[in-house]
Amino acid sequence: MELSTPRSRSTTSSRYSGGKFPGGPPTDADVRQQGFHWSTAQWRKRWPSELALPEQIHEEAPTRPYITRQDVFDRARRVETPSDAVELFLLMAAWGTGTKARSIARVASVLHQDRAPEKLLSSHQAVLEGDAVEAYRRLYSRDHDRIKHFGPAFFTKWIYFSAYDTWDSHPAPAPLILDKRVAESLGWPTHGWSTDTYGKYLNLATAVRDAWAPGEATHIIEYALFRPREL
Repeated sequence: MELSTPRSRSTTSSRYSGGKFPGGPPTDADVRQQGFHWSTAQWRKRWPSELALPEQIHEEAPTRPYITRQDVFDRARRVETPSDAVELFLLMAAWGTGTKARSIARVASVLHQDRAPEKLLSSHQAVLEGDAVEAYRRLYSRDHDRIKHFGPAFFTKWIYFSAYDTWDSHPAPAPLILDKRVAESLGWPTHGWSTDTYGKYLNLATAVRDAWAPGEATHIIEYALFRPREL
């Protein structure tokens, strides 16, 4: 899908500085602290029988724990095996679905697909090489890490949490989440984003950050675009 940027960079930044965030841009700390309660019972009920049950969803685990972006980042720093990748997927998806049973069922179905743990590890390792757009392409295209039921709205969360927190040494734009809420705030179509579209989004977010909050982390832009409607 090809698209033009419907709002200029200055319009996007002024919209949030003047309306949604009159007190100034959100900070990196604001973004990292964003969290939600999630349902361990719903995940346990839908967990594939062939995969080991992560400790986070054992029966003795809290039923509605709270998870922040920083919690997911912390787990992403130590992913070496397919089992590690599955545990990171659980935390990423728990943050993204909260307690909504239908959403949990849809995202949990990813783990039931053939070679899902291995593909998750492969895509995690790919984005760590420093090219978020290429990592998107690998998950979007059939010839690499694509997994059935794992669409861009969630796999951009995956590449974001996999690598954003360790991105400083890379010159390319850092990975960011692109989902329906972000796209709606931009005035973009809410699905079907091509690899090129994802690249345009990362460049736009960087440009808006530079205009609105120079020196801040780029994920404040995704956070600002997401915030008009909280979960």
